[in-house]
Amino acid sequence: MSGFDLGTEIDRLKKRAIKAQVEYLLFCQENGISRNHMPPKMNENYTELEKIKTLEADDIKTANDVLRLINRIDDLRDSIKDSINEDAIQEDIPKYISFKEKFNLGKSKSELRDLVSYVMGEYYWYFKGHGIDPLNIQHEKLENNLSELNSMDMPIVYCKNEEDYQKIMDRIYELRSYIKTDPLITIEQLGIYGKLWMQNMEKNYPEKVGVMKNHGTYLGVAQSVDKRAKDYWEQLSDQYDRRVPRPTDSYEAVLEWSRNKKFEIDHIVMTEVVLVPVMTP
Repeated sequence: MSGFDLGTEIDRLKKRAIKAQVEYLLFCQENGISRNHMPPKMNENYTELEKIKTLEADDIKTANDVLRLINRIDDLRDSIKDSINEDAIQEDIPKYISFKEKFNLGKSKSELRDLVSYVMGEYYWYFKGHGIDPLNIQHEKLENNLSELNSMDMPIVYCKNEEDYQKIMDRIYELRSYIKTDPLITIEQLGIYGKLWMQNMEKNYPEKVGVMKNHGTYLGVAQSVDKRAKDYWEQLSDQYDRRVPRPTDSYEAVLEWSRNKKFEIDHIVMTEVVLVPVMTP
C-alpha cells in the first residue's frame, strides 16, 4: 500500500464503519424494527461495527490490519439482510421482542448525527444526478428538506429519551424517502426511448436499477437517455437524407425509402444509446 498513512487510514475506517452502521439503521427503519429491539445477530454485528469505529492507532499498526478491518466491515454490511429472517420481519419481530438493549442517549444522538450526514450525502448525490446546483436548487420542497436536515442538530441536542429519538429517526427517514420517489420526474414525462431503456435495464440489469433507485436518479437517467436518443435520431435522419435522397418517382418508392430509413436509424439508436446500461445522465 503505497503512501500509507496510519492516521488517514484509521479515519477512513471509522467513516466506513459509520456508513455501515447507518445502513443497519436504515434497514431497521424500512422493516419496522426498533433500534433497541434488533435481533441478536443484527445487534452483535452492529456492536462490532461500533467497536471498529472506536479503534485507535494502538489497535491498527500495519496496512494488513487496515485491509483486514476493511474486509470485515464489508462482510458485516453484506450480512445485514442475513442477520434477520423474513418471517420474523413479517410478524413484527415476535421472536425477538424480549431482547431489548438499554437505551443510551449519548450513543443514540451520535447515531442520529451519522444518519443526518448520510442522508445529506444522498441529497447531494441526487442533485448531482439531476444537474442541480445545491446553492440554487429552485425546487421548494427539496430546498426545504435540505434546510431541515442542515438544522437537525437542534432537535438532536434536545433529544431527551427513546421516544424523542424515534421521532427524529422517523423524520430523517421521511426526508430521505422523498428523494427516493425522484420527485422531479414522472414516468409519464418520458418518451418511448426512455421507457424502452427502463424495460431493458429492469430485465437485464436489475442490480444497476436498484442502485439508481436508491440514489433517486433512475428516472433522471431514463430522461437523459430519451433526450439523447431523440437528438441522435434527428442527427442520423439528416445524414441519411443527404446520403440517400428521398425518391420522387413514385409513392411506392417513397414508402420503401421511409421504411428503410426508419429501420436503419432505429437499429443504430437502439444499439448505441437505448440498450446501453448507463447509470449516469
